[in-house]
Amino acid sequence: MSDTSRNLELKSRAIAFHSTNYVIRYMLDMGSIFNYDYEQMMICLAISTSNIQGLMNSPEKFAPYASLEVVIPAELQRPVTRSAVTRATGLPRETVRRKAASMIASGLLIADERGGLRLAPGILSTETIANLLAKNEANVRRLALQVSPTT
Repeated sequence: MSDTSRNLELKSRAIAFHSTNYVIRYMLDMGSIFNYDYEQMMICLAISTSNIQGLMNSPEKFAPYASLEVVIPAELQRPVTRSAVTRATGLPRETVRRKAASMIASGLLIADERGGLRLAPGILSTETIANLLAKNEANVRRLALQVSPTT
């Protein structure tokens, strides 16, 4: 094994270690929103990222909505179907259907009139979620500092 290959292997282990610790912290922190139902959390995350993927791919369109305090208008969000969530998460169709219905009933998600699902307007700026997202931001910054020497 060359020195370069060995160096990459050592860096890969460090990156795997730090990123795994980040994921565990994220799941524990955010899990409280979902009563530690990690399937529900995965469904909600798949929906929320799909809703704004178009905006995220266009920095100039995203800029006015960078703050969680600003609600992204419905017309700028892309509703996601339950079938797309099933494909994105690998969860069974019935599990996605049932858990999405539960999150709609709890006010976390809404059924968009165009078809599909999206986050309830303003849900990210509620005190509980905003505090958890701020904590996550600190964890992401820590992760970046931990892995930057290895990249």
